[in-house]
Amino acid sequence: IAEGVLLKLTREHQLSWTVESAGTNRYHKGGPADPRTVEAAQAYGIDLSKHIARRMRSQDFDNYDIVFSM
Repeated sequence: IAEGVLLKLTREHQLSWTVESAGTNRYHKGGPADPRTVEAAQAYGIDLSKHIARRMRSQDFDNYDIVFSM
């Protein structure tokens, strides 16, 4: 959801940011967002239908200026 919210805000404010989401374990790696989450986000105009989970990589610290952990 956090990725979807930040993507929506970057579009609305015309920011040229790259936004990605990654987990700290591989439990959901390669899977889609939970259908209930997709439905709840859609109610706020956030599209998570194409989201695929991935695990964080060490190179993410080199590729991104800011990393948020939640």
